[in-house]
Amino acid sequence: MNPQGTSYGASHRTMTHRTPGAGASFAFSPYQRRAIELLHCTHCSDTMELVAGALRCVSCLRTYPILPGGIVDAVGRLERPLSLAQRSGQWRLTAALYDRIWRRRALSLLAGVPFPPDLEIEIVSRTVEVDLVQVLLDNACGNAYYGRAIAHAMGRQDTCGVVIANDLSLPMLERALAYARAEDVAERILFVRSDSERMPFASASIDAITCGGSFNEFQSPKAFLAEARRVLHPGGRMSLMCQVRAPSPLPAAVQRLIARLGGLSFPQRQELIASLEDFLTVEAVLHVGSVFLSKLKRRHHRSGRFAGPTVVDPRDLTISAPLSRN
Repeated sequence: MNPQGTSYGASHRTMTHRTPGAGASFAFSPYQRRAIELLHCTHCSDTMELVAGALRCVSCLRTYPILPGGIVDAVGRLERPLSLAQRSGQWRLTAALYDRIWRRRALSLLAGVPFPPDLEIEIVSRTVEVDLVQVLLDNACGNAYYGRAIAHAMGRQDTCGVVIANDLSLPMLERALAYARAEDVAERILFVRSDSERMPFASASIDAITCGGSFNEFQSPKAFLAEARRVLHPGGRMSLMCQVRAPSPLPAAVQRLIARLGGLSFPQRQELIASLEDFLTVEAVLHVGSVFLSKLKRRHHRSGRFAGPTVVDPRDLTISAPLSRN
């Protein structure tokens, strides 16, 4: 049951729309319908309504197409240029290889110690307190690596929780949708093409945010953090995973080359913590190699600063070692 007492069981009627040019209709699940209600116009910030094959703003009447498979396109034609790293994320080959070839091995390679996917998923799930989450935003989701795992957890717990998986890359979202369908969790995920620096979500509408790896690619990390603070409920949590400056000379040199060619940034740990604290409370940090995992919380009031994060010892990297101050 949701807080208003409405059941989201399979007996509920689904919303069916025909996508222009798609040649077939598709149906939004009750979970997805609930998430659609949180989408707002990126131009005037007003609410939107479902029309045939699109969402339409009730004020400025701008329309946002619903693409095949139910992917909501809240971007259309992007007006700002992308870095090489961001452009490569738009390639279908990248989307096809990302999850299977790179993502599952990335943390072990970057940390320099075994960092299995199960450990990462457990840390992230406990960081956002997934058992209490009704609406989770998997931001800059790629293939929805976190979002799919959390949708599985919501299903096991038999809650009415829903995941919104947003990314700027349509090929990434299409691949994420295919994986979610194969894993039988697609009905719990609403896929949205959107810009992390200008999110199409109502203020204070999201319980928790996950963001894994894409933070280094953002052209304006401050714009993303401001948006994350805006859309989070007061007291809402965020799990942020990114890379910081590598401690060894050779990896650090590789980072500098990638930054110069690809447009990525690799801040120092203390510099990053200070930047995060301008927007959110940094409750805990795990830093090993160049991997930085943090537990963030939206403050109820912007005044005042947290005394400092708990730094988790990398030697405690076990499946039972969550990011927690307790």
